[in-house]
Amino acid sequence: MGYEKSPRIREIAEELIDDHHPHLKDAKELLEYYVRDDGGGGLDR
Repeated sequence: MGYEKSPRIREIAEELIDDHHPHLKDAKELLEYYVRDDGGGGLDR
C-alpha cells in the first residue's frame, strides 16, 4: 500500500477552494493531493 498524487482530487479540491474558500487561493500551489493505492482498484484517477 502506498500513496500517489491524484490530479483528479486536485481538480476537485481547487474547485472547492475557488467556490467556498477564496482565502486559500494563494495556497493552492503549495497543497498536494494524494490517494491511497492499496492495489484494489477504486477511485478513478
